[in-house]
Amino acid sequence: MLKVIMVVLVSLLSLGAFAEDKGVVLAAGEQVLVLRTTEFGLSASARADVISERLRTAIGEPIKASDITVRAVSRVRADILLKGTLLIAIGANEAKAHKANVLSLADVWAQRCKDILPKVCAGDTPTKP
Repeated sequence: MLKVIMVVLVSLLSLGAFAEDKGVVLAAGEQVLVLRTTEFGLSASARADVISERLRTAIGEPIKASDITVRAVSRVRADILLKGTLLIAIGANEAKAHKANVLSLADVWAQRCKDILPKVCAGDTPTKP
């Protein structure tokens, strides 16, 4: 019985780690993605700030869907690039929180970027939620 209670408690604590800190990335007020975990030594909200700053820098220039690409770095990391420059790094913790592997999550997020960024590139800059 005690073993079952410990397993449930550990499970609840690990779920809390995924849900506790979220980082929302917006482009012209439209939600691009939601980060759920600490990755690469940064909380989800800190990583969202980094990505938002990268978007602010790039969004004033015309963006085409073909400018957004995915690069598999390793089995535990994939990058989304905008015109060859890092936009979003995806690690194993983030992929696990989304019930995916890093490459499939990168593909989903890259498609979301391709759908949104070309529309807003000449418009407003991303804002914090």
